[in-house]
Amino acid sequence: TVLWAKSNFPVITVSKSSIRPLTFIEKYIEVYKSVIDEKKLTIILDVGIERVKGDVTLTEIIFRNVVANAVKYSNVHGKITIS
Repeated sequence: TVLWAKSNFPVITVSKSSIRPLTFIEKYIEVYKSVIDEKKLTIILDVGIERVKGDVTLTEIIFRNVVANAVKYSNVHGKITIS
């Protein structure tokens, strides 16, 4: 993902900081809530890591894509587990 970001955004600067992954996961679950409800999906969050070191922007892109793809490719009445 970092290589993809650098090739698509050549002026990107990676700046590491302490990040709480659950913040981004919860944010994008809320963004996709209408589709989650429409598809009657069950979301299970079992994130055992409180904090990670990484670039905030790149980390947000990663989690947005994970949640978006999980919702998009799940069947109706499906279950999404993020751990």
